[in-house]
Amino acid sequence: MIKELVDDALGQLEYQKTLMINDLEKEKAQFEATLDSYGEQLEEFKTLSDLNQLNKIVEKVDQMVNTLALAEESANGLNERSEAFGWDRTEYHILKKYNTDFEPIKKVWMMFSDFRNGQQQWLNESFLQLDGKEVTEMVEGWWSSSYRLNKQLNSTLPELAEVAQVLRAETTKFKEVLLLVEALGQDSMKQRHWV
Repeated sequence: MIKELVDDALGQLEYQKTLMINDLEKEKAQFEATLDSYGEQLEEFKTLSDLNQLNKIVEKVDQMVNTLALAEESANGLNERSEAFGWDRTEYHILKKYNTDFEPIKKVWMMFSDFRNGQQQWLNESFLQLDGKEVTEMVEGWWSSSYRLNKQLNSTLPELAEVAQVLRAETTKFKEVLLLVEALGQDSMKQRHWV
């Protein structure tokens, strides 16, 4: 009797294990199909260059950043479950490639957005709130990064290289007023010195 109960319990466990394996295999197949769709989305990013759509593009970039982060989490979860069955981890090399390919796209659009937003703030808000040194460091960083990205992307992503070139031109032009912004952002220009 006990042997029959044990055999029945083992049979149930085996049946549950088979169901879990089937579910895992389906989820892995669905995940791989989803990864393919991310590749299509990344291809669309490679052709974006309309600066009039900057806010929409940056919103899409943010969504893709979140999507790729969630995909990493899903891949880790699937691998943990696979290891529970004694299977080897799946590397999902394509996901790593997507992250690598997306990095310069993300960088160009985020830098451009940060520059444009900062420029509006620095030129339209009170100079008493400016940190001139910080503004200078950010603008200089964008200026040099945009040059490097333009050179790096010129042959592979010409539309994006063009966006980096426009960022370089805008930061170069802004550098003309940067000395004034930096001077107005000095501690000696704070309100306590003018009261």
